[in-house]
This record gives sequence, structure tokens and C-alpha cells, in this order.
Amino acid sequence: MLWPRTLVFTAKDPPSSDASAQVLARLISGAEERFGFVHPEDGTPRQRLTSTSVSVRRALKVMSQWPMLWRFENIWWYHAAVREGIRQVDQSKWDVVLGCHPNLAFALAAAKVARMKGLPYILYLMDLYAESRVNPIDKVWARASERKLLTQASAVICLTKGVQQHYARKYGISPVLIPHCVMESEIAAAVVSKLPLGVGSPIIITYSGGVYQARLDSLLAVKQAIDKLNAEGFPARLLVLGKNDPVQLASWGISGPHVNVRHLNGRGEFMETLRRSDILLSTIAFKSAYPLQDQTCFPTKTLDYFIAGKPILVIAPGNCNYISDMKQHRCAITVESRDVNWITSAIRQLATDMPYRGKLVDAGVLWLNQNGHNRIQPLFLNTLKEACGWR
Repeated sequence: MLWPRTLVFTAKDPPSSDASAQVLARLISGAEERFGFVHPEDGTPRQRLTSTSVSVRRALKVMSQWPMLWRFENIWWYHAAVREGIRQVDQSKWDVVLGCHPNLAFALAAAKVARMKGLPYILYLMDLYAESRVNPIDKVWARASERKLLTQASAVICLTKGVQQHYARKYGISPVLIPHCVMESEIAAAVVSKLPLGVGSPIIITYSGGVYQARLDSLLAVKQAIDKLNAEGFPARLLVLGKNDPVQLASWGISGPHVNVRHLNGRGEFMETLRRSDILLSTIAFKSAYPLQDQTCFPTKTLDYFIAGKPILVIAPGNCNYISDMKQHRCAITVESRDVNWITSAIRQLATDMPYRGKLVDAGVLWLNQNGHNRIQPLFLNTLKEACGWR
């Protein structure tokens, strides 16, 4: 099986533990030698990027002293990535350029290099392009570049059906849906992890990932539900995993005797912590600053939850694609409200109904099988070949 030689522009390349890097790592597994990377990770690649431009080096030094200037960070990375991409194209033969979103600078730099060197360009959207921007400078930049980037790309890959449908309606294009995929070894791990089904005392409800004020309401409702359960004599704890500041979380109300915040070292410790949990929590805000983004997303951590072999509790608005997918596959208990009583009822059911726990976990393993590497990777390969004009 011959793969096109693909130059990838990404903020996080494999084997980084970042969620977007893990998505890409699974897709290219077994064909890594056909891929090259332009990225800002620590080490030689980052040094090479910053060393390509004296102005970039000076800008980064200034920005380190004036934090507000980090709003312009992506502009500097864009110019550095373009210079590095040109260098790599001049030194080696590449068949296609792949720009990975959600990093705006690297997606745009990939398009620039492809255009300058006459190579086909593929945009890989792991999120909405402009609607997911937080930085105001990036938001303006994304809105100005979105139409041209999506309509002139040789192919647009979308990670979720919601994003695919959004851009098909907006621009009349035909994005390719390549959903999350998992390795066969991860599926095997999920089968092993799903036993035993019993729970501990107190019940450990684990949330992983960043906590942001703009998407805080669902998590606050869970915290209130856990406090209520403890007051009723039903011991439960909320464990928040990720690079979150405990002081900041406390200022938002995510603290107290029933809340624990932890930073973990590496993916191995992360997965082991998920496996030791009793319930895995995924939330989407009801009052969000990014409603369209939340309606179309599918949190990548859901794959890790399936692999961990523990039942999932999803709290999200009923109009989002994520909750529809989870209900369709019957692989999570879903609550379409921030009502504390509904959430406590769902937690009680997951903690006490062992047959139901087993059904949810089995459905998660089935989802993994349906999205196995051997099924999804050929879609990615065919998209690369078509962009290159290979038959």
C-alpha cells in the first residue's frame, strides 16, 4: 500500500499526548515514514522554526516580557512555519500538504506553502474553523481567511458529522467525513478494562480536560449534585484531571471537600486513573459563548473513556450532535438538563444498576470496533490519493 508523501503542518505532532496529535497518530499508524512535520514542539523542530527568522526570535523574546502580546503569537508562528515548510519542500519531494486545525497559524501556513510550491492542499478540521476562536486577533484572521481556505482546498476533512454538514451548507462544498479511529490494541484494552463492574465507596466521578469559564455551567451542576448526594448519605467525589489551576477552579465554585483536582504525568497514568474511576463525566455547556462550536463537537476524550471500560455520564443540551450520537449508540447515560435532581438520579443509577453499567460499557466497546483503525485509515489514504490525482 503506497502512501503519498505528506508534509503535515500541526501545532502538536505525534507522539505528543495532545488530543489532536493522538487523532493524527492513529490515522498514520504504520505509514509514519511517508509523513514529515512542521510544528513548534520543544526540541530541534521548535529551535529550527524560531531560528529561521531573526524577527520571529525577537518577537518571541518581547512577548515573553509582555503577556498581552501573546494575542499575536500565531502571526509569528505562521511566518516561521511558512519558512520552515518552504525549506522542507525545497529539500525533499512531497506529494501533498496537510494543514491541521485547530491551530490557525499552521493550517494557514500549510496553504501558503502548498500554493507557492504548486502542491495540493488538504485542510483537516478537528473543530469549526472560525467559530472556535477565542483570541480576538485569531478570530478576525480566521473569518477573513475561512471562505478562501475551505473552497480552494483540494480536500477538506472533517472529524465530526456536525462540522461536515455545517460547511456543506455554508459553502456548498463536499467535505470528507473521517471520524475518530482507534487502534486494535486499544479495543483489546477496552475489553479487558470493562471488568469488574462494581463500584467503590465513595463513588469516583472523573472529569478530564480543561475547564473554562465560558463552558462552566454543566460542571457546576455536577458539583452541586455530588454535594447533594453526600448530604443524603451517598458518598461521592468529583475528580478533575488536567492542567487546571485549583485556585482558579475554586474561584469558579469547583472546590470543596468532595472535589479533587489532579495533574497527571503521561498517558499511562491518565488511563490508569480513568480505569480506577467509577463514572466518567463529559459535559457541554448550556449557556456557551460558542454555541455552534458546542453543537457540532465530539470531545476526543470520549475515546479514552470507552477504552477505559467505565460507564459515561454525558450532561449536554439536547440540540448538540454529541448527545445525539451517544444516545443513538446507547453508550452513555445522558442528561439534557442542569437540573441537580436529574443528575443525582443518573449518578445513583450508574452506581447501583450493575446490568445497566455493563450494557453501556459493551456499547462503548462496540463503538470502538465500528471505528477501528482498519476501517477508518483507508478513508484517509483514499483522500490523500484523490487530492494528488492518484488512481
